[in-house]
Amino acid sequence: MKITLRYFLVAILFSAASQVRASDFCDGYLKGYTAVYVMALAKQPELLSCPSQPAKDFGEQSDYAHGYQLGSVDGLTDGYQQS
Repeated sequence: MKITLRYFLVAILFSAASQVRASDFCDGYLKGYTAVYVMALAKQPELLSCPSQPAKDFGEQSDYAHGYQLGSVDGLTDGYQQS
């Protein structure tokens, strides 16, 4: 019984840690997307949803910076497609 409880607690900790990382990625993605989209079209984008974070090389950059970079690319692409 103790082993099962330990595994359960470890699973909860890993789940919470991944949600924190996803939040940092999502915050960066949304800010990057919005910043570049506004520059391309001079208007705010409609409601956005955050994609799942793709894999990155370990230690390459923070999750926020990774999200900002990918959001900027998507915002630029979407902004120019709609102009």
